[in-house]
Amino acid sequence: MKIHRKRYWLALIFVFATAAWADEAVFLALQGDGSASIAIDENAQRAFIIDGGRSGARGIMGGRVGEDDPLGNLLARGVRELFVVCSHPHRDHMSGLISLIEDPRIERFDRLVFIDNDYEQRTGRESLIAMYRKRGGAGPGGGNGPGTDHVSIQGKSPFEPGGGGMAVELYAGAHGADEHDRAIISAYTITEGDRANTVVDFDDASKALIDEWSREADLKPKTLVISHHGSKYNYRKDILDAYPSVRDVVITVNDANRYFHL
Repeated sequence: MKIHRKRYWLALIFVFATAAWADEAVFLALQGDGSASIAIDENAQRAFIIDGGRSGARGIMGGRVGEDDPLGNLLARGVRELFVVCSHPHRDHMSGLISLIEDPRIERFDRLVFIDNDYEQRTGRESLIAMYRKRGGAGPGGGNGPGTDHVSIQGKSPFEPGGGGMAVELYAGAHGADEHDRAIISAYTITEGDRANTVVDFDDASKALIDEWSREADLKPKTLVISHHGSKYNYRKDILDAYPSVRDVVITVNDANRYFHL
């Protein structure tokens, strides 16, 4: 495991590499007060982007993975399928994803899958796939651009991207008026040979949602990603006590965090 730190741009990188391919989890601490993470499955040539922080340079497109921005890095590594997960439609998570889909390089992927918690039906806010199509992106399998799909998660939903590769499980809350009660919790497994590290990204899920998830989940995570806002939403000592398998806790936060919940 390698851990790198760079002020503002790159908080932590956990790398588990095989001889020819690498699974990698990248956690970005951005200039703005948002957060973003990327799970890369090079063997299957796919990646999952989970949230994007604020818009423009303050979000995911202002970050750096190695010497490039996230899209450039993924394309250079041969990623062909990109899964874009919007955990909940708040500006400090969704705005960076809008900047992402406005970048013309997104058309160079073979397949795009937009995943959300069905917020468009509840809130009337436009979904990412609707925005993508409005700006001229190809419809499912249409045009010269990538094929696109849209998945709305409610409750526990083990997600099989197709063609093997990284195991992914998503869980979205179905109760409560606040979007933090309905946010998506993402879990994925980074492997190296016969070793595996399950990463659970709580993001801004509320305490009630995490409790709900912990009753349902049959996982032994080694890494937890908790909210960049810190303890207000989901710092839970009881969660850490319930999962003695946890070895690392990631909080993507920097000096621009205006919430001061840590």
